[in-house]
Amino acid sequence: MDTIIKAVIIDDELHARESLKMLLQEKFEQVEVCGISSNCMDGLKIIKAKKPDVVFLDIHMPEMSGLEFLDIFDFRDFLVVFTTAYNNHAIEAIKKQAFDYLLKPIDEDELDETIHKILFKLKSDKDALSPNLEQTIKSMIISEKVQKVTLPYSKGYKVVNVDDIVMFKGNNNYSDIHLIDGSVLLSSKTLLFFETKFSSLRFFRIHKSFLINLVHIKEMNFKDGGAVTLSNKEVVPIARGKSAELMQLINGINLE
Repeated sequence: MDTIIKAVIIDDELHARESLKMLLQEKFEQVEVCGISSNCMDGLKIIKAKKPDVVFLDIHMPEMSGLEFLDIFDFRDFLVVFTTAYNNHAIEAIKKQAFDYLLKPIDEDELDETIHKILFKLKSDKDALSPNLEQTIKSMIISEKVQKVTLPYSKGYKVVNVDDIVMFKGNNNYSDIHLIDGSVLLSSKTLLFFETKFSSLRFFRIHKSFLINLVHIKEMNFKDGGAVTLSNKEVVPIARGKSAELMQLINGINLE
């Protein structure tokens, strides 16, 4: 096995710790569980001693939460996968630069997806970022200087501020452009056209039918496949396999 993932589990619930450990050891031969802790401070000692690639970290713990625990680190050289029974901490997880977010009880297929993404990141480069994703984030930072864009739509063209675009929604071979004022423009251009033009402007193809503006995300929910709520109160589904990439892209911009 070329790549072995060294993992640490931090969770105050015995059943949760043992279940995850058993699942990792029995189903994923490329994972080595090198430490387990029931609290954050003991977990910190294990992390310093074992230098894991990933920490599976519970959010709700009595003495110190997983979110508070991450504030200890000025720099982290390990990936963080939050494990929680609650689905209302996604935005906080993103701000803490978590790699992924798993809901308890942990689904084996979802864990499998996470493990394969970790393997890919470890193999790709030392920063745990694929070249394409790294370039996307760089492009997003560079493109923040762009303030206005021209949108082709049914009546001609409309000049708008980039941040006034909430999302593009596929409509057969057309696209609906949803703006912050609640108006919707119908364009004869396909969603692929807008994805090509806007992918460097903090937009993300979250689903085959939706291209969203990342700055308009107000809430993320990973229950039942996952969805984001945008500033216009639209709930947009997250396509399978897109959650980790979405979280990393948001880590590249300022949500506040």
